[in-house]
Amino acid sequence: MEMAEQAMAMKEEKARVGVEVGSIKQRAREIGTEIRDSTDEALICPITRGVFEDPVVAADGFTYERSAIEQWLRANSRSPQTNQPLPHRNLVPNITLRAQIEALSDSLTKLDGFLETI
Repeated sequence: MEMAEQAMAMKEEKARVGVEVGSIKQRAREIGTEIRDSTDEALICPITRGVFEDPVVAADGFTYERSAIEQWLRANSRSPQTNQPLPHRNLVPNITLRAQIEALSDSLTKLDGFLETI
């Protein structure tokens, strides 16, 4: 193969690889968007409608954002979910849910970092 043909073959290969990398980047971005857009309702506080940062379980068995349920309990003695009286105002950290949210957040951060490198 002469030099011109080799150069043309290399150029075509580079273009093909570039298209493949572009497709991979695009799909990775789509996956990240899908994950962010489909955030499970279990990760969302029913009071704030935001992703939990400090999830706690109240006496009604539901999980709430700590600051939101504390504010609710200052003015109410009933469950914000069921409107039933709460037998107590104790709040228990939802450690499992917090760990799941942190793991998801870490994964999304890694995906974003990966996308920046390609």
